[in-house]
Amino acid sequence: MKERPFPEDAWPEDFMVAPESSASLHASLVSITGGVTTALLLSHAIKLSLALEEAAGGWFTCTAEQWQEATGLSEWEQEAARRVLRVNAFLAEQRRGESRSLWFHVRIWVVLSALRAGVGSRLH
Repeated sequence: MKERPFPEDAWPEDFMVAPESSASLHASLVSITGGVTTALLLSHAIKLSLALEEAAGGWFTCTAEQWQEATGLSEWEQEAARRVLRVNAFLAEQRRGESRSLWFHVRIWVVLSALRAGVGSRLH
């Protein structure tokens, strides 16, 4: 039986093109982070890091609302994923400034080393 093509006009217009702010999952990160949720957050953090000016020193800020808009993860899911990333040294966090806003830094060399070593089974 031949499958009918799904008509493009059946999709909402904004669904056809992923917004710039949306996250893409890098499947290779699932094995080193222990799950899709954590891999999705790390994927987006890497995307944000790659877009930084050199003067930022690898640090960026992102609110819970911005994470949720980009990844679809609830605040609870974000916190759980960030905890795994911190414990495994993939992500550093700092509170900065008078507002004590949260800043993030992907420890890319740790991520790359884990990918090369296949450390998924040794996650904390």
